[in-house]
Amino acid sequence: MRLASAATVLGLAAASLAWSPVFSAERYPSKPVRFIVTFAPGSGADIVARLLGQRLSESFGQQVIIDNRAGAGGNIGTELLAKAEPDGHTIGMCATALVLGPSLYRDLPYDPIRDFAPVTLAVSLPFLLVVHPGIPANDVKGLIRIAAEQPGSLRYASIGAGTMQQIAAELFKTMAGVDILHVPYKATGQYIGDLLGGRVSMMFTGMPPVLPHVNAGKLRALAVTTGHRSAALPGVPTVAEAGVPGYEASVWFGILAPAKTPPDVVRRLNAEVVRVLSNADIRTQLANQGAEAVGNSPAQFAQVMRQDMKKYVDVIHAAKIALEQ
Repeated sequence: MRLASAATVLGLAAASLAWSPVFSAERYPSKPVRFIVTFAPGSGADIVARLLGQRLSESFGQQVIIDNRAGAGGNIGTELLAKAEPDGHTIGMCATALVLGPSLYRDLPYDPIRDFAPVTLAVSLPFLLVVHPGIPANDVKGLIRIAAEQPGSLRYASIGAGTMQQIAAELFKTMAGVDILHVPYKATGQYIGDLLGGRVSMMFTGMPPVLPHVNAGKLRALAVTTGHRSAALPGVPTVAEAGVPGYEASVWFGILAPAKTPPDVVRRLNAEVVRVLSNADIRTQLANQGAEAVGNSPAQFAQVMRQDMKKYVDVIHAAKIALEQ
């Protein structure tokens, strides 16, 4: 009888545990979901998060609250996410910068792989390689030829040291074997103005800020940085097609949860986000922002994170890029 009673108690305890909000995706979410965005309001990551958050609120029957925690290259919000309760009620929108951190900063308060549970890669944003019309290069091979014949004569702009704009350019320099000088800026308007004025020669940048100038003939688009052509500019080749085989670089925004978030909750989150990303209206809205909807599995997203961390470490070290938190 004692054994039977003990078994009954253990069975009830196990059943209670299995149906608790932490361990059962069927009752998740049981309260509002905090969605940390590691960049400022109005940024690309913020726009994507708000599009997803609105639809997830409808699906979950719980409010999804956007919490912008910008600063230190995304490290402030990322650390906050890493230390959050791993019950699925705090998730985060992070970018490629997450996996660049260990190579850029001496001491990070989190590990990009160990401290997070990948949910899905939400969107990918190709960069566009553009040059000032005064540069006598109509394609990537022509640009490489100028850079090779006149080392240091070309100057590329970026939004700052350690950003993916710089990383994309430095990867191009390494793979093409050329010397192009870096000119960092603090604001988009500044580098666009200097590029239009010819004070810098070229840059790798997101499409929305420069497409109007490309269409007006004030800038020349040479290539996109992804492994496939962009639907926004189908006539523009990839960098790999245009003369640097194997080249690929882009910004991604992905959704993460704290490490040790229950796998069934991660699967529920993944299913809901992927469903939202498959919506035609959402895909169109993202495309208008220069973004391509992805929506892959947690394992696939984890693989992307590891590959990019390995891919860019040599580029960062070769360019001697080091940042202070």
